[in-house]
Amino acid sequence: MAEKSGPEKASPIPSSSKVGRATNPRPDKSGQFRPDFGRVGQIAAEAVRRSTELRQQLDRGEGLSPQAEGRRQTSSAKPQGRHQGWVPKGQSVTIASRTIDGMVYVGTPPRIGSSSYGERCRAYIDPSLSVAPVGSDKNGDNMPYWPGYTSIPAVCRTTYLDWLAGGRQDGTINPGYMFLFFYGLERRFLVDDAPESEKRDILVEVVRLKELFSKNHSAQRYLGEFIDLASIIVDDADFKKPIYKNWGWELPLTLKVALGGAITNDMPIDADWLLSWFMCHNEKRLRTPATRCENEFMSLFRHKFVIRYPNDLTVSKPRKHLEYSYRAASGEFDGDIPISANGKPVLDISGLRKPVEIAQKIADEAMDELDKFSRYLGRNPDGRGTMEAQALLPAELW
Repeated sequence: MAEKSGPEKASPIPSSSKVGRATNPRPDKSGQFRPDFGRVGQIAAEAVRRSTELRQQLDRGEGLSPQAEGRRQTSSAKPQGRHQGWVPKGQSVTIASRTIDGMVYVGTPPRIGSSSYGERCRAYIDPSLSVAPVGSDKNGDNMPYWPGYTSIPAVCRTTYLDWLAGGRQDGTINPGYMFLFFYGLERRFLVDDAPESEKRDILVEVVRLKELFSKNHSAQRYLGEFIDLASIIVDDADFKKPIYKNWGWELPLTLKVALGGAITNDMPIDADWLLSWFMCHNEKRLRTPATRCENEFMSLFRHKFVIRYPNDLTVSKPRKHLEYSYRAASGEFDGDIPISANGKPVLDISGLRKPVEIAQKIADEAMDELDKFSRYLGRNPDGRGTMEAQALLPAELW
């Protein structure tokens, strides 16, 4: 997806979050909630593959009418090049005199859709297509909103190949080029049933890209949603932790699974997870003290929670089960994914208001007590750590 000025097009994928490490005020407490995703990852991966199986059959012509099948065979009669399909990490491929270190699809792109007239797979790099002498469209002036290698102009192809050959390190390039690369990673991970080690490599790469394009809202949303799902599929321990940033309207999937799984299995919610729930909720109300003094605010929130709920917060169970649908950023596949924890369907926390209201009250108290400290920092941006600033902090933070 290319970044364009003006109103942002409604996207098929909500975003996610920047992962942060939790600091629990009671790190040695026994029985502290640790999310256990169980077979969620395996189930999720199987669900996405099942949902794309029919589409892949149609792409191959299975189940098409005789007339459509004849058109498909005619359209695919073009000779194949040396490379056809996925090029793994560490295996280089040369295209237009540029060497690319794998993690891309190369060859004649397959059709996407239920007929031979469907669009071609966006991520495939077709070596037979023309390229410009110089890749001079770094700003993406000629990039369409939803790019595909076969449909972008020759100057954009050259710019894209240069970016790939340079190790995908330039985060100032138009994000449409990054999305074109991401479409391939997304497809390889979710559709091709890649080996476990390759899935982890892809997840690491997408996390890197999300950080590289950290100032781009679309990148945070699209890549974040993939990271949410992918981290569950590979059972990545780094993502079984509270998160405090959310670029989308919906709560991040990992947060829904972690909190919903805890409530499903009658486990109380501790300070870090309630704070995560609150910080990622679209109805939270934060004033300047919470944003200007974020670390102090979060520490004070945890302290106040522990005083109020020494045994953590028990949350009433919602009636609705969590349902999750993933639609690829490329728009080429989707899937409905069942979510369970310890063999039980995970409950959907999205509609619960009481825990968020409790968190808002705690947050309001913390912000009120940080108001003087915040105003001081507003007048003295470098004043944090001074004796004067320290004197304005609530006693709990001394």
